[in-house]
Amino acid sequence: MWALRLAVAACGLALLVACAHQGREEEPEARRYREHCGRCHTPFPRHAYRAEDWRAAMGRMAPLSQLDDREAEELLQWLQAGADK
Repeated sequence: MWALRLAVAACGLALLVACAHQGREEEPEARRYREHCGRCHTPFPRHAYRAEDWRAAMGRMAPLSQLDDREAEELLQWLQAGADK
């Protein structure tokens, strides 16, 4: 399972890089996710989890990420908007 998640994360990172090279401006939430969550691990693509799984993950990780409550809630909403249905 770990290898699968790592592969999915690597694909997500490659996709982010490809989009950046196409001249698209990165969404503020995507940048926040990369900067805060990517300090300790490779950020998973939003579709890697279901919306309720993102809520649980943010509940565990937000205190470690140095996000304030407003930033954490905005990031959670962004993650859930792209979550696997």
